[in-house]
Amino acid sequence: MSKAPRALRLPPELEAQAEALARSRGHTFSTVMRDALREHLDRERQLDEMAALERRLVGSMTRVMKDVRIVRNDVHLTMAFINTLAESYLLHTPPLPDEAVDVAAASATDRYRKFLKRVVSNLQGGEGLWSELQNELDVDAGTEA
Repeated sequence: MSKAPRALRLPPELEAQAEALARSRGHTFSTVMRDALREHLDRERQLDEMAALERRLVGSMTRVMKDVRIVRNDVHLTMAFINTLAESYLLHTPPLPDEAVDVAAASATDRYRKFLKRVVSNLQGGEGLWSELQNELDVDAGTEA
């Protein structure tokens, strides 16, 4: 460690406070000044690290926001697809005669359960809505037994 002397000019009141602090702690004036400089440099390093962290966080949040926009667009596309499919089905499927409604409903319920089982079986590690669908299938299976 270099022991090169440095000239340090302080306002008289600051120098008096530093001298008093050094005496009260049993340190030299130089020790107090070195400690103060170290603390200052450490705070500056921490500020630089926080600024770098903030830049990384902004980058991460920007990527997340981009991903959210993509997902939102996908949801809107899916909703438009389902709407078009439902509209097409309803426009092109004639209503059933009253005497066929019960048989058609039973058949539709069975086909729907098979459809849900297929959807769930095609997912890998699904959560959320897919877990709810699986739970619904389990409940339906319990009521049929």
